[in-house]
Amino acid sequence: DFGETMKDMPGEIEALIGAGDFTAAKALVHKLNGTSGNLGAVRLHAACKVLEAELKQEQFGGIAFKAFRDAFDEALSAIATLPRADRPALPAGGDSEALIRCADELDLLLKENDFIPKLC
Repeated sequence: DFGETMKDMPGEIEALIGAGDFTAAKALVHKLNGTSGNLGAVRLHAACKVLEAELKQEQFGGIAFKAFRDAFDEALSAIATLPRADRPALPAGGDSEALIRCADELDLLLKENDFIPKLC
């Protein structure tokens, strides 16, 4: 889950910068740069690029980090509104009760044919 695994990353990056470890900070930003690009978080991806370039020069003015932090918070908020993989969203406009009945029936049939072990 992106939100859980990445939520502390801005604080970690800021701590590394404060300790003068620009190399480690740049590595974390680079990781997040790739992830945000894969997720389509365009604003965060752009902010990561700017911050990464600044850290590569071992500079830290704070403006790039603020833009990064704002974009990170925005992306995390947007991601939090998405349905989770362990709770799939039902299709809009469908008959959710019929879908649940079908899923229950399928579960029963799979258990009867030993595709799913019966629980005690």
